[in-house]
Amino acid sequence: MPCGALKTRVGLAIRARHILCAALTLGAFSSEAATAEYSLERIVLVSRHGVRSPTDTQKLTEFTRSQTWPKWPVKDADLTLRGKMLASRMGEFYAQEFAARGLLPARQPPATDQVYVWADVDQRTRETGAGLLEGIFGCQDSCPSAGSDYGDNDFLFHPIRAGICEIDPELAKSSIRERAGGSLEKALEPYRDTVQQLQGVLDCCQPRLCHGSNLSCTLDTLPSSIHATNSGASLSGPISVGSTASEVFLLEYAQDMPPNQVAWGRASTPDRINSLLKLHGLQFDLLQRTTYLARRQGSALVRQVLETLRQTAEGKSEPLRPVPPEAKLVIYVGHDTNLANIGGVLGVDWEFKSGLQDKTPPAGAMAFELLRETASGQRFVRMSYYSQTLGQMREGIQLSPANPPDVAKIVPGCANADGACPWKDFDIWVTGALDPDCVAAKQR
Repeated sequence: MPCGALKTRVGLAIRARHILCAALTLGAFSSEAATAEYSLERIVLVSRHGVRSPTDTQKLTEFTRSQTWPKWPVKDADLTLRGKMLASRMGEFYAQEFAARGLLPARQPPATDQVYVWADVDQRTRETGAGLLEGIFGCQDSCPSAGSDYGDNDFLFHPIRAGICEIDPELAKSSIRERAGGSLEKALEPYRDTVQQLQGVLDCCQPRLCHGSNLSCTLDTLPSSIHATNSGASLSGPISVGSTASEVFLLEYAQDMPPNQVAWGRASTPDRINSLLKLHGLQFDLLQRTTYLARRQGSALVRQVLETLRQTAEGKSEPLRPVPPEAKLVIYVGHDTNLANIGGVLGVDWEFKSGLQDKTPPAGAMAFELLRETASGQRFVRMSYYSQTLGQMREGIQLSPANPPDVAKIVPGCANADGACPWKDFDIWVTGALDPDCVAAKQR
């Protein structure tokens, strides 16, 4: 049966359809000999920032009754020095991997004009860009700088906040409910055991989180609700608390905090953290991958990626931000929300060896490879996702093609038997997925 013929109900079941389609296509990889040979002409990476401190430490205090959260060496939401170092590990890997594949020169470092990094305006994204460049060029004090306009907002990463397009609050809420299968409570049903596990770790909650009650409540008794304005949507209740708390545990682990400080020693292993991260995945599925919200929030960045590839594929393009045409490796450094939005816009999934689907780990990156087929000269696009494992982050392991990060395959909707999509088909597929209201160039 072709993937397009697979029909499911709306809601979270749509993810199962993507997984099954991917499995069917990946099965074709093993059953059909992939005889095509390609050369890599350009690669675009959309990277998340690296390990940062919690975005709101005061809010975290509402999640526990008596436990004290660990202190971080930087202010809220900033990249740590360790986060920058781990980003540089990814940069080292990219330089070696893409040199081995003939994109960059075999001897390091590459020429400065062969690599272009554009980072969002936040400290954590700019410093991640700097870390990537340090790893790529093997430099410290005289590295090339990551591009950024350093304004309040960059519309590539935050088109809603920058005023390019708005959210219809009622449409946002109805779209989230539909993806949830009718209600947040229904979406949460398969995760009740995870909520109980998290309650045992947190000992939730403070009275002020319990809607003004003078008594403490538990995580599983918190009511769930959807909030939406013209500038975005959010959730409250167990999904929201679980998403934030589990992500903080991951960051504590990657920051190499002592085991008794990682989730207070109650969930201080990769298996335990990954189990709790299911709630983070659920929130991101509802808020960032719901089609309406994903297209509003992610179309500008996806359009930028498409036009960056087009610049090499066709010799001309109209990117929302200028891109040096000589750059072989182009990296956009944003946030986990941006990467989840791309997944939602394109309707694609990925899965790492940890088993968690659509995870967006610190300093991981979605890759768009522009390939030229040797025999025909035709161009293709292949997608994947690079990420350090939790163990590699905690140990600060040096990466190389011989000791690579985890790589998850992504199967584009237009892919052929070996996972590559003909350029023209890729262009049509991606363009058709964009929200035209949210891709207008708006330079300052």
